[in-house]
Parts: sequence; C-alpha cells; structure tokens
Amino acid sequence: MAATRPAGRRRPGRRAHGDGHRQTIHPAIIGTLQRDPDGGWWRVVTALLVQSSGWFQTVFNLAALIVVAPVAARTLGNLRALAVFLVAGVAAQVVSAAGWSPHGGGDSVAICGLVGALAVGYGLRGTRRELRLASLAIPAAAGVLCLLTNNHGIGLAVGCVLGVPLASRISSATGQASAPNPASATDPASATDPASATDPASAIDPASATDPASATDPASATDPASAGSLRERGR
Repeated sequence: MAATRPAGRRRPGRRAHGDGHRQTIHPAIIGTLQRDPDGGWWRVVTALLVQSSGWFQTVFNLAALIVVAPVAARTLGNLRALAVFLVAGVAAQVVSAAGWSPHGGGDSVAICGLVGALAVGYGLRGTRRELRLASLAIPAAAGVLCLLTNNHGIGLAVGCVLGVPLASRISSATGQASAPNPASATDPASATDPASATDPASAIDPASATDPASATDPASATDPASAGSLRERGR
C-alpha cells in the first residue's frame, strides 16, 4: 500500500505555485515590491521594478526596453518618454491590482505605453503613408487586449492617448531626421564648382595675362610712329 503524504505538506526543495517565481539576486524582493491588493498603494509603482515570472520575463522585457527606450527618448525627449513610461505603467498596474491580475509585477506594460505613444504619434503626423497605416494596428491591439482583460492592453491604450498631444513632437523629430540631404550637401554644383573655381576664363586668363600683344609688344615699343604719337600727346 502506497504511503500517503500528510495534507498541507510539500515535497522538500519545491516551492508553492504562488511563490515559485524568483528574482535573480534576491527572490524575496518580489513579494515585497509586486502589486498586491492587500499591500500598500505604492506597490503599483514598485511593481514596475520586479519581474515576477522568472528569467523569461526578465530577458524578454530587458530586450524590449533596449530596443524601444532609445527610440522613444530620441523621438519624444528624455523627460516625455519617462513620463509616458511611468503613467502607462502605473495605470496598468492599478487596473491589474483592481482585479485583472491582482498579484505580480513587470515593466512590460510600461514599455507597451511607449510603443502606443510612438505608434499613434506617427500615425497622426508621420511622413510615410505605409508606416502610418501599419501603426493603426497598435490601437487595435490595445482594444483586443483590453477585451481579454490583459493588462498590456491598458499600457498600450494609455500610451496611445498620450501619443495624441505628442504627435507634433514626433513630426518634428522625423522631419529633422529627413532634413539633411546628402545629395544637396555634397553636390559640387551647389557647393564649390571646380569648373567655375578653376576656369581660366573666370580667374586669370593666361592668354590675356602673358599675351605679348597686350603686355610688352616689341613692335609697338620700338615703332617710331608710335613713339612720335606719344610725344605729340605729351605736348
């Protein structure tokens, strides 16, 4: 007869399903900082600092942040990008703690906010039509995720809303990126035209500068008739 394990006991070395996620350096920090309806209000902010789903979430979110954050900072400005990150992230954490996903943490919802702001801003003021049409997929994805009560939809939706007033900023950033025209900046015809810069006709004409007829003509210098005419003029 197989031995039965007492109720409420777990096999040594295993963790309960609810606390099985670890932070890389100090696993206990997750329980302290993740969102929790029974914890302090500040957890909706600190939940952005921990990745509660282990290595996969940590690596994936870090890679996404490395890709998206520099683009957002360059396009929106450092402070605006940080504001979008925090507002979208905290909003998603609040909705999650209210019932969508009461426990957990991660900054992917904040990264979604940056993506939403960039997409809507470019969709409104972008220069390439095909990219503007493609950016419409982001607000659509936000709606679908919200219907599925996925907290990433909140991050995308808040970012999309914030992207509307920031559209002019995105337009000016893309305009500056397309302003320098290498063809016009290095065009010899618009800068220094070798033909006009070294053209003998426009600079120093060797023919006129060293022409014996226009400089010192031996025939005119020793011609008695021309010498006499000079004396007559002198009188």
